[in-house]
Amino acid sequence: MSGFAYLLFRNSSLALRAEKILRRAGIPARLAPAPRQLSASCSLALRCDLDSLERARARLTAAGVDIAGFHPDRT
Repeated sequence: MSGFAYLLFRNSSLALRAEKILRRAGIPARLAPAPRQLSASCSLALRCDLDSLERARARLTAAGVDIAGFHPDRT
């Protein structure tokens, strides 16, 4: 599957924590500005490949990180 997804969070500290957790788990993701049309509550998001999305969501859920939403972008 090609493309990427944005993982959205309620605040910047959760986005930073999520990046650290995914980096330690070896799941590729990077901080990116959250697109305005997707999130008004936090200016940061994590961008990851669609191939890694489910692994990332599962790992963050297991770590107790609240994901406000996610948006796949198949461009």
